[in-house]
Amino acid sequence: MADNEPRRYGFTRDGREITDELIEELADEAERGYDFPELSRRRRPRVAPSLPNRLSVRVDRDIRRELDERAAREGRSTAEVVQRAIRRYLERG
Repeated sequence: MADNEPRRYGFTRDGREITDELIEELADEAERGYDFPELSRRRRPRVAPSLPNRLSVRVDRDIRRELDERAAREGRSTAEVVQRAIRRYLERG
């Protein structure tokens, strides 16, 4: 990597590329402080009134990449996208 090229670190959960500029922006935000009561209200929603059941499934890298990209585009978690896909599959009979 040339000295004048920006360093790249990967991507955030919402698909933004992590660069030195983004790290700086996030650090500035953290230094300003967070509204912790607001953050505590943004908990992950329950799937059902009962305890959710965990299901582990192995998928190849291409499927996982597409799943992550789709979830990021829709602003959803990968679990939500998978649950919706399974529900649609089951409803079709």
